Amino acid sequence: MFFLGYKLHKHIVQALSHRCTAIHNTIDWYNNMVPKQTPPCPTLVYSEVIEYCNFSEFEILKHSNHTLLSKDWAKTKNQQAAKKYFKMQHAEEEIACCNVEIAWLQA
Repeated sequence: MFFLGYKLHKHIVQALSHRCTAIHNTIDWYNNMVPKQTPPCPTLVYSEVIEYCNFSEFEILKHSNHTLLSKDWAKTKNQQAAKKYFKMQHAEEEIACCNVEIAWLQA
């Protein structure tokens, strides 16, 4: 989920652009309901919602259920640590691939 492929990312952006009116209507409905929430949730702006295509930073889901905010995975420091862990894991895989390619080039 952290490393979306280019084609998948492009497909998501295309789907969002096709459903632009529905997204605007949903944001308006959500913003009308915000004052009635306890605790109050943040209001949304369409341009910010479209920037949420990067799912690792899609934080609006945290506000959908108040018990989610107390979970370990919902805390920003834990999310950052997970990102770094997966980047390190991916880097180790890349090193292994590079070592194989070096051996092929030397042969």
